[in-house]
Parts: sequence; C-alpha cells; structure tokens
Amino acid sequence: MDQANDNRRTGLSALGLGSAAEITSLDALMAMALALEQEAVIRYRQLAAALADRGDADVAATLSALGAEEQGHVTGIALWARDLLGTAPAPERFAWPLPAEIAGSWEELSQSTTLTPYKALSLAVRAEEQAFTFYVYVGSLNPDPAIKDQAEALAREELRHAAALRIERRKAYHRERGEVRRALPRSVEDLADFAGRLEREAASRHLALAERLEHNGDGAGGALLRRIAAEERGAAAAMGFPDGEVTTDRHPPARAGSLELLREGLRTAELLAEHYAELAGRVADGEGLVRAQALQEAAVHRLILIAAHLEATQQDVQSQ
Repeated sequence: MDQANDNRRTGLSALGLGSAAEITSLDALMAMALALEQEAVIRYRQLAAALADRGDADVAATLSALGAEEQGHVTGIALWARDLLGTAPAPERFAWPLPAEIAGSWEELSQSTTLTPYKALSLAVRAEEQAFTFYVYVGSLNPDPAIKDQAEALAREELRHAAALRIERRKAYHRERGEVRRALPRSVEDLADFAGRLEREAASRHLALAERLEHNGDGAGGALLRRIAAEERGAAAAMGFPDGEVTTDRHPPARAGSLELLREGLRTAELLAEHYAELAGRVADGEGLVRAQALQEAAVHRLILIAAHLEATQQDVQSQ
C-alpha cells in the first residue's frame, strides 16, 4: 500500500475531531458509523491471525470472537441505515487521516509479545470509548436535531458495547489471577437494594464533584452534576433506599482542575452504567431484566450529558 493510501483510511480514522466537523448529513453519519465497525472487524481479524501464527491460541480466540461481534455490529448498522435512509450507506465516500495515537495503539498491540485476553479486551474497550467520544462530539457540533438524535443513539450503542466488553475484561482479569468474582443480585428485591445503594453513592460522588466545579468557577459543570445527583437520589428513593448520607472513600483530589473533576464524574457514571449492564445479563427473572435495562438506559443518558460537557470544556481549553 502506498503512503497516500495508507494515510487515507475510513473507520477509526474518523475519530479525529476535524472528521466530526465534516459530518453534516445523516448519510455521512451512518456511512461513518458503518466504516468504524468495518475497520474494527479488519483490525481484530489481523490481530487474531498474527497471534495465532505466534502460537497464542487463547488470545487469538478472544480477538476472533471480538471480530465476529463487530461483524454483527456492521450488519446492525447497515440495517439501521436502510430503515433510516431507505438505502445502504457508502463508507467509501468518506476518508480522513488515521490519528497517530490510534494507529500506534493498534500497531503496538499487534506487535506485543505479552498480549493477553485482558489486554486484548482493554483494546476493544478503548476503541468503543473512542467511537463514543466521536459521536458525542458530532452531536455537540451539529445544529440539525435529526443528526443530534442519531449521533446520541449511536453513542448509546457504543456505550452498551463498551459496557459488555468491560464485563468480559473483568472476567479475564479474574481468570488470569485466579480470583473469585463478587456476587450480584438475582432477584428483583435484591436488585432494588443493590441499585439503590449504587445510585445513592453515585449521587454523593457527583454532588461532591459539583461543589468542587463551582468552587473552580465552572458553574455550568457544577449545575449539570447537581442535576444528575438529584436524578440519582430520586432513583434511589424510588427503590425505597433510605435517604441518609452515604459516605465514600473516594474524594475529589484537593487540587483537581475542572477537566479532572469532570473526568471523575464521567468515570462514576460509566461505572454505574457498567454495573447495570452486568446486572441485565445476570438477573434471573423478566421483571428484574426490565428494571436493570431501564436503570442502564438512564445511567447511559446521564453519562452522555457529562461526556458532552467534558468534550466542550476540553475544546474551550484548547482554543485558549
């Protein structure tokens, strides 16, 4: 492949912010979504083949499974686009340079002599998180409500993928260390108590971060996290969890700036969504599944709000 073609890729190349600014139609958005998934399939298959040649059968199997999962996403995006647009998207119409940090991470992992299933799954999580950030940025840049809505829907899908992959990554982590995973609730009653505690802890954390943001002069960020904390306390109250104070060992760093505080708020929201994704996959009855999925959807929506504000704040800092 010549240098010009090597620097003009579809898929993960779209993760540059300049690429997000060029998404000005639903056709372009869905074509880019399809390209993201298609390149992920190619990359996972390449890594799987390379590791199989090295004799790393277990890791190769993990990567092959990830490639198969991404191929299912390709089919899903194509069907989604046909329902939305009446025709299949054409990702080959859109090509931007692949950012060096993303290309480097793929190449580093493909050449690694210590790649494990845990590390492979960490790569997969990072790829989904990068795609999530891209869609959030598309939505924040575009004034067209239809594009905003679809970008947010695509961002939610990437978060679901990332949450599922984090669960598998955690399993791999415990397998590699011979550790026993903690028990999760399986009944509706246990789920309500478990989720109520999670919501109250997240609310306490987000409220503390809101106060620090306001102290730093980020009134908009503080107001956002206060609103999210109120929603989380409401969710806990709806599940009958006592409205007393919840303490946590995690406190905002004393000298943390606004970006660090927002990232901590995002991590808190991500952890909540991840817990609910795992619950949805393990709860034993239909009612519990519906409740876990509803809780996950609410947590994902709050996560998107924080991510969008974080992205806007980062852009403001970079433009100064």
